[in-house]
Amino acid sequence: MKAEHQDHAKSISETGFNQEEKDKIIERQLRFQDLLINISTTYINSDLSDIDQLLRKSLKQICDL
Repeated sequence: MKAEHQDHAKSISETGFNQEEKDKIIERQLRFQDLLINISTTYINSDLSDIDQLLRKSLKQICDL
């Protein structure tokens, strides 16, 4: 996984974006990663009877990102 992140970081650095744009891209990726971790944790700790509500909430969170 570490090599994948390094490859992705390298591809960002070779795109011609300025540093501010690169920082924004990385920040957005980190926010998305955190969201996925939170969503996954919620699903792991939830009861199956709540799955419909959790799916709607998760989709809304992704769209709001």
